[in-house]
Amino acid sequence: MIKNAYIDLYVNGNFKEKLLFNNKAYISNYTPKTNDHLKIFSSTQTYDTINAEATIPNKTLINNEAVEFTKNGFIDKEGFLNDLIKFQFEDPANTENFYEAFISFTVETDSTINTYQPYLYYSNNPIIENEDQLIYELRSILFSDELFDGKTAFIDIAFEKHYINNNERIKQTRLIFMSISKEYYLYKKSRSLSSTRFRIKFPKRNKMGYTNVEFKCL
Repeated sequence: MIKNAYIDLYVNGNFKEKLLFNNKAYISNYTPKTNDHLKIFSSTQTYDTINAEATIPNKTLINNEAVEFTKNGFIDKEGFLNDLIKFQFEDPANTENFYEAFISFTVETDSTINTYQPYLYYSNNPIIENEDQLIYELRSILFSDELFDGKTAFIDIAFEKHYINNNERIKQTRLIFMSISKEYYLYKKSRSLSSTRFRIKFPKRNKMGYTNVEFKCL
């Protein structure tokens, strides 16, 4: 981590603030709003200026009454039972939209409480299968509105919990669902795809995935 970088934040083309380093990260006091266009410039004494930009997407809300949880509602190819969550939401029309969903669950024993995220997800949903990502060990599900632009989307995802010990009890299961930027969607998909592909088939190769960072070294 570079602790002495100069980092400027611009919002919709206007300078907003300088980000200051605080222990482990550079902190901004600004809370982005929907459709804000953010651009960050960073430089040090060693490197030329680099920059990255993205636009904050529209918020998309789930109809809470349409969320359905089924314990052991999905059987995977190995015959294991997995919990199943179904939900639906309205997709804004005439614009590219990208989404991320993931599960977390709190487990407890007589003396401890821990929070986990599944290593694997399963789905027979065409929207999810269209992303061609379930063969990878993702901690979340990413998808676009390519198959349902401007319509109600019906999503169902199952998740494995085989690594929970026999003495642990699931206390709470949470679905986290959010709109994400196109840049984040492309970056996270390419990173997961590249790391898994090269780990399995080409362990000695390394390849940078998608990035929206523009840079050059001195």
